[in-house]
Amino acid sequence: VTEKKIVPCKITNYGLKRGKDENLIDGNILQTLIKWKAVLDKKGASEEDILAVMNETDLHKVIFVGVIGANPSTEMDFDDFIQQYHGDLSESITLYSELVKEMNKNAQTKNAFAQGLADSTKKEKKKQSRLKSTLNA
Repeated sequence: VTEKKIVPCKITNYGLKRGKDENLIDGNILQTLIKWKAVLDKKGASEEDILAVMNETDLHKVIFVGVIGANPSTEMDFDDFIQQYHGDLSESITLYSELVKEMNKNAQTKNAFAQGLADSTKKEKKKQSRLKSTLNA
């Protein structure tokens, strides 16, 4: 009997970067996510429709990237994850779908750090603009 363990899971920029660094995902992940979203948006999509876009191992890799995203200090690697993750295909598809939906929802919400960077850039541009106006006068 294995003990059930709940692990937070969320797609983040850090998780995507580490997943790419560890060759779990490639640069086409965005294209795959777009294809995946199209399949998910299709009413009555079957497991066959889903697997036409991505295989089960790829699902697991993205789920693991979500584990990394929510747990950036984890020392678990993909092999460790696969040894511990025992979800069937249906559970993997559901979890992956939730990760993609959450990622889309988060993409529409302003990140405070990113917003701060954008705001500081705007202030810097205004300063540069005023400086140019002063120099041209």
